[in-house]
Amino acid sequence: MVTYHVGSRNEAIGHTGATHLLEHLMFKGSKKYNKENNTAIWTELQNIGAQINATTWNDRTNYFEVVPSEHLERAIAIEADRMRNAFLKDEDRQPEMTVVRNEFERGENSPFDVLDKNIWATAYQAHPYH
Repeated sequence: MVTYHVGSRNEAIGHTGATHLLEHLMFKGSKKYNKENNTAIWTELQNIGAQINATTWNDRTNYFEVVPSEHLERAIAIEADRMRNAFLKDEDRQPEMTVVRNEFERGENSPFDVLDKNIWATAYQAHPYH
């Protein structure tokens, strides 16, 4: 797991969800691993047996893989290239914005998530957690 100490608290007013969107876009490709040369990050990691995911929160963004030990070095190389050389293409942004928005709306349909959101908004009225 790689943890970056950046999360929703770092988002500017009016840009709620930017961290989550970036987390999604980071899977789209890098200089070395991309769809154009048939080495997409997701596919490359799955080909070595990786279980892949990422999460965002107020104070952090995590990217993680569970990989067979014999492929650890390759997984680290892919992760390092992704973080150094990510392709952030405008053509990928709009579809991923839809995915992130759908995930947000699923949370709005969950009583627990609605309560949690309201607690955070009340507790942190003048803070980026709001």
